[in-house]
Amino acid sequence: MHVGSQFAPFDAFVSQNDIDGPQLYFSKTLPFGAGAVLHDLVLSSYDSEFKNHAGAPAQDNAGFQLNADFRNLVTVHGIYSETAVRTFANEFLPFDGNGFLVGYNIHRRRRATSSIPAAPTTTVSSTRGRI
Repeated sequence: MHVGSQFAPFDAFVSQNDIDGPQLYFSKTLPFGAGAVLHDLVLSSYDSEFKNHAGAPAQDNAGFQLNADFRNLVTVHGIYSETAVRTFANEFLPFDGNGFLVGYNIHRRRRATSSIPAAPTTTVSSTRGRI
């Protein structure tokens, strides 16, 4: 029986092994006042670039997301995402995963009549390590 390198160790599975590189994530929430049509606007973005032990590109990821939450409980999300992955056949292939969502009452904890805007938040994180 042949076991691929993605099952090393045998009792685990790593979808993309032998990669190392930086990741950066950013998110900013912009709350609006009680009289505004929008409750909040959330901007998110991420980027990563992983290389294998030989220094060749192994995986690249980038994306952007814009979420608009309205007072009437309608939410609209737009998502742009692209990834490139080196396959077991040593091909570096691109994949896109874009999306759009329109929903109603997705955030059940939030009330449309709330007069207190959410606190503005900003998140920035960066990680690095071999997978």
